[in-house]
Amino acid sequence: GGYVTTVHYNRLALRAHLKPHKFPTKPKAARAPEGEGATEHDKHLLPKRARPPPKYMQYYTDYEKRGYLNPRVQLERKQRGLKDIL
Repeated sequence: GGYVTTVHYNRLALRAHLKPHKFPTKPKAARAPEGEGATEHDKHLLPKRARPPPKYMQYYTDYEKRGYLNPRVQLERKQRGLKDIL
């Protein structure tokens, strides 16, 4: 029992996801408190993800495919207390 959400990564976003340590670190005041849920991604200034190209937009807005741009998927993630993907 888990949840699947399909997400589009461009080259820069994929690099930031796989190697967050290669990006500048956040100032201490901007960091989330370090605790059980703190990750490497929380310590670095990572670029925002680009929107998918127009030819893929329908896929990522489709609820049946669990696309991250679908409003119902975003609402369900928020209700479950999961991190925002946008």
